[in-house]
Amino acid sequence: MPVQSSARRQQATSSSDRAFADIACHSSEEILAHPRFVTARTDFVNAVLGLYEGDAFLNRLLLEAGRTVIFTVIMCLNACHEEADRTTWPTMGLLKQQMKQFGLASPRRIEDLVARLIHSGFLQSIPSKRDGRVRLLAPTAKMFAADQDWLAAHYLPLHVMFPAPGYSQPMQRDPSFQRAQRLVAMAGAQIMAGNPAMSSIAIKSALAPRAGAARTGNSRPISPQ
Repeated sequence: MPVQSSARRQQATSSSDRAFADIACHSSEEILAHPRFVTARTDFVNAVLGLYEGDAFLNRLLLEAGRTVIFTVIMCLNACHEEADRTTWPTMGLLKQQMKQFGLASPRRIEDLVARLIHSGFLQSIPSKRDGRVRLLAPTAKMFAADQDWLAAHYLPLHVMFPAPGYSQPMQRDPSFQRAQRLVAMAGAQIMAGNPAMSSIAIKSALAPRAGAARTGNSRPISPQ
């Protein structure tokens, strides 16, 4: 079930159509043949390895796809949250509903992962301002920062290959970009969940460099740009 309200979905769709109507996209062949592709790939791997250095919980994200997906879904639910629309409230029940479509974790496992996020300081369970009987899952500053670092790492290759105009917003950890990206990511996640083959490839691709980090212990921070 989509999380965004119908009004927001309609507005986002029309805005997206206008924004991207005249934008030319780079083909995969063009990207692979780009003279800075090898550099961009190396920088991406090093950046992803650097994400997980020094944090035990984030390191454990390397070993289980469900942990990675639940982290991202929580950030997306937060971006979609509208106080006036109860259906968008980021409750444990809504999280389980969204995770079910991926088939990566049981309800009990999701509860366990949420408890670990709370214990590790990434997440809070707070009462709703509209209805104090309802508990909402709220990312902490630590979780927002980790997500911004994740976005920076994944936009870095594009920034290296196409510096003009570049991708300054994700590289500078812009909160407004983060929220806009997570709104779009929720819709994309629902599309992938409806296509198991696409979802499987995306998750394996996302975990590949992280698995390398777990095996080698090598990591480098993202260079500021």
